[in-house]
Amino acid sequence: MKWLKLFLVVLFITFGFAATWVVASALDPGSGIPDTEYTQMLAKAVQQGDSRLPRVPGKFVHIRIQKIFPLAKVFTFGYIDIWLGPDPSESQRIEQDSRGTATVQVAVQDKTVTTSNYTSKWSDQRILDSADIASQFTEGDLWGWRQALLVGKGTVINETANTISVRTIPESPSSTALEATLDRKTHLPLSIQLGMVPVRYEYLTIEITTKGPTNLLEPPAVRSIIIKMTLEQARRFTKFPLYYLGEEFSGYHLEGSQYTYQDLIGKDTNQVGFYYLPKGQTKGEAPVYLVVEPKSQEVLDELVRRGKAGGMATDGQISKVLSSHVVMLTIRDDVVVWLYGPDEATVRAMRESLRPLR
Repeated sequence: MKWLKLFLVVLFITFGFAATWVVASALDPGSGIPDTEYTQMLAKAVQQGDSRLPRVPGKFVHIRIQKIFPLAKVFTFGYIDIWLGPDPSESQRIEQDSRGTATVQVAVQDKTVTTSNYTSKWSDQRILDSADIASQFTEGDLWGWRQALLVGKGTVINETANTISVRTIPESPSSTALEATLDRKTHLPLSIQLGMVPVRYEYLTIEITTKGPTNLLEPPAVRSIIIKMTLEQARRFTKFPLYYLGEEFSGYHLEGSQYTYQDLIGKDTNQVGFYYLPKGQTKGEAPVYLVVEPKSQEVLDELVRRGKAGGMATDGQISKVLSSHVVMLTIRDDVVVWLYGPDEATVRAMRESLRPLR
């Protein structure tokens, strides 16, 4: 028994030292940012107050990052390649495993972001409001902290001669504040604290090159697409008829619309949503919105299945959903419309206000 207790004490101490070493290894900012032609350009961009990563006319910028998690020396996660094209609206992010095989590719071109997952053989395409927003899918991991500082969504909590520590301001009280240690000259992250999990960035390559990414697998076909549309773009939509509540409805204004298509197992998602916010508000959850989908045989069959399972299946049926919205099903001659509002009176008024978009 005495030897067993001694063994357990030694084991506990050894585990404590190992855990401390693992966390310290992840928190250690490492050797910092290498001094290259591009990092010198980055330092100049910081001094000038630029908000976007600099581009090199006629050439590509290649940044290879190893993200080191607490157990990275036990479990190898691979690395990430960032390719910044000569055009500011073009970039790519390629995640690779420890063998160098691409697993995920994010390609940004103007307002279109295409994410290809080679493991699941799925590609997702999103068309966003602006090229600046689209760029965040590739650049945000590198310069998102700097942009947070520029727009007042991040605060400096500590400084040294070579680093700046930044904490982001959560969007809501329930959100978790993130902290990062940035290189002072370039504002590239050296380490990030994700809740209780530390992540260290190790820069394996930062170079300016004439060659872009090569030897990539053929990406899977796009099976999912999301397009944010203005009212004029929605009016030009021709895949199926659209209905909405007008540009104003009962104190709410039309904030935007979105087309979503997903090739799912069993049933495709193919619909357009219109979202209404209180006047004067431009962000946040929409208290009033509607979703339009074509009155196809697949949609009608799905309604039959819903009815057999005790769900909504008939025209004018009302129910509540987890988001606290009240929803009403409306079946027209050419489409099926789902009306979401804060209460039953609102969704009934929405049904009476429905009108063709064109």
